[in-house]
Amino acid sequence: MTRSRKLLLTAVAGALIATPSLSQAATQSAPQRAPLTALSDLSQAVLPAGDAASNLSFDSRAALPKLAPTAAQRQAVARLGDAQVSWNASGTPRMIGVVGGALTGPSSGEPLAIAQRWLDTHRAVFGLSAADVSSLAVVRDHELPEIGATVLSFAQTFAGIESGLGAIMTVVVDRDGRVVSYAGDSVRSTGLSGAFKLTPAQALSGVVKSLVPDLKGFVAKATGEVLGGYQVFGGSVLGATQYVRKIAFPTPSGARAAYAVLAIESIDDAWAIIVDAETGRPLFRKSLVQHAEGTIYENYPGAKKGGKPKVVSFDANEQSPGGYLDPTGMVGLPGITLLGNNADAAKAWTVPLVAADQYNRTISPTGAFDFAFNDAWGTSNGATGSFVEDADAASVNLFYHHNRIHDEYYEFGFTESAGNFQLVNNEAGGTPGLGGDPIIGGAQSGALNLTSAVLALGRNNANMLTLPDGIPGFTNMYLWEFVDDAFEGEARDGDFDSTIIQHEYSHGLSNRYVGGGGLGSLGTGQSGAMGEGWGDWYAMNHLFREGLTRTAVTAPYVGDPDRGIRNWNYAKSPATYGDYGYDMSGPEVHSDGEIWTATLWTLRTAILKSVGGNQRKASDIAEHLVTDAMPLAPPTPTMLDMRDAILKASELRYKAKYTDLIWSAFASRGMGVSASTVDEADTDPVPAFDVPKKSANGTVAFKVVNASAGGPVKGVRILGGL
Repeated sequence: MTRSRKLLLTAVAGALIATPSLSQAATQSAPQRAPLTALSDLSQAVLPAGDAASNLSFDSRAALPKLAPTAAQRQAVARLGDAQVSWNASGTPRMIGVVGGALTGPSSGEPLAIAQRWLDTHRAVFGLSAADVSSLAVVRDHELPEIGATVLSFAQTFAGIESGLGAIMTVVVDRDGRVVSYAGDSVRSTGLSGAFKLTPAQALSGVVKSLVPDLKGFVAKATGEVLGGYQVFGGSVLGATQYVRKIAFPTPSGARAAYAVLAIESIDDAWAIIVDAETGRPLFRKSLVQHAEGTIYENYPGAKKGGKPKVVSFDANEQSPGGYLDPTGMVGLPGITLLGNNADAAKAWTVPLVAADQYNRTISPTGAFDFAFNDAWGTSNGATGSFVEDADAASVNLFYHHNRIHDEYYEFGFTESAGNFQLVNNEAGGTPGLGGDPIIGGAQSGALNLTSAVLALGRNNANMLTLPDGIPGFTNMYLWEFVDDAFEGEARDGDFDSTIIQHEYSHGLSNRYVGGGGLGSLGTGQSGAMGEGWGDWYAMNHLFREGLTRTAVTAPYVGDPDRGIRNWNYAKSPATYGDYGYDMSGPEVHSDGEIWTATLWTLRTAILKSVGGNQRKASDIAEHLVTDAMPLAPPTPTMLDMRDAILKASELRYKAKYTDLIWSAFASRGMGVSASTVDEADTDPVPAFDVPKKSANGTVAFKVVNASAGGPVKGVRILGGL
């Protein structure tokens, strides 16, 4: 490594820990929010943030009429032979594949060239021209570990401007050079309307003004840096760094010149907002924050297994060759604080007023981060300030698990080229992804409860703010305490519940790995529910693999030991696809996410039986299937899209070995071969419990009898569900 390279790395690492002082953060008053704008006025103003922020996400394209494939497209599809095709609302293919087979024969050459050639050969299927295909931008070139299949994702460009939201085309090429599947959400019209009349600074200023109208003195000043393709702006009086990128906003009739603004008011309040580059009007908005309700411990303090403090190594391993404390990620430099290539942890007591209290750090001059956990917060029943006694232990536990999860997901394919979280990327070959983005963890986030008079943001929760590859993501663990009719449990520190930590980190995995990554990877409907469901599933799958539990429960430390903070133990959940929207409040990502988790747990249970009860082997097989499927899916997938992606992932890695088992598991949860859904936003999907092999399907007959008069009752509709 050259001296200049070392200086650069030192500067980057230093930048990660430069934030306002505690006194500055504590004295700044919380800005007032704008009143809720009428939904009918979406074309005129950016919707304000608010307490019901999760309900304010919107997409200006939602009301556009659906387009059917053209006759020319259908004729082109017919030339694909036995391929099965599903369609987007834009009239383009969503997924293309051959059950148990491939779309082409073997071919020599590089996977990228094979994928580009296939797209060009079949451009009529997508309604594109040769020029459209040649202008596609490569956004992912990633090899799935051990099986030699390469995932190639391309973004459409419009007059030379890359799409910033979807318009992704993903081709999978196996080790023999066969194109095995396609997934995407492309559009047929590639013209660009509008002009970039606004500057990036003007776009950012307009967004900030609409989000926090009473904020005075905000000045959009560029720092000169570019991260992940986004121009970086100082936070000014807002505090947090802001990001702006020039993009094309795709619609079925072409794209609009636009700016993507990553507006970050705080860790608990951050948005991806796309505005028209000519008028400043909003085109799209979604929250970047995912919430859970809500020496080291492998599970949680007091657990039957993994419940005692354990000393673990922070030294180098295969997935982290520089160890956990070396910011360069390469040479194993000794570290005196919890900052490394994969993760950065600090005590974030003032959050959500500032992004992270990086100055408030755990220090060990010897590199031995051994701090006792006395559970002062719990034993004192949440006494004011008691959390300080265990703050160092909490930071170390969070830092360790972030590194552990990094290594686990790296082993299963979430590497540099997949868009993982690392300060320095070391992967050779392919498209290496962007560095500069270790996961930043806030321990005991918001513990000072400075916002309690306005809004209790520092208790009974956890969150993950996923930003695009190249920009660090943030995750925060909170203190838990009794709140009448809200959380009626014991005082706990969420930093010590490994399932909460892994749930939140998994939002980063799914947001960056599904459907080519980017802002359009997950939506707020079925894919958003799967984002929550994946988090629970990965956490439990890890604990079962390591023999740390045999109870399929998320957050047992802070929640109920029998069901955690969810409605059921996942091994006992009755929920199916037909129950989507069962929550009393209607469709809700956490409740509906339980359907997805229960389905994946049913799949894992079936795999466990097939491998003779070997928990480690079952966990590995299931995690390969679930993780391999993510980049094979289209952006904002439905649960049925992900079912199909898992089937294709299984074919790639295990041939037909688990095909029947997968179908059986999904069919038992209402996602059988005849199940259907309109799109990702569909809140009333049609369940079905059948499998492709008709001989394996059964029938059930009901006879409804009039209890009073006797005899049959005609015209009765029988409904099942929760």
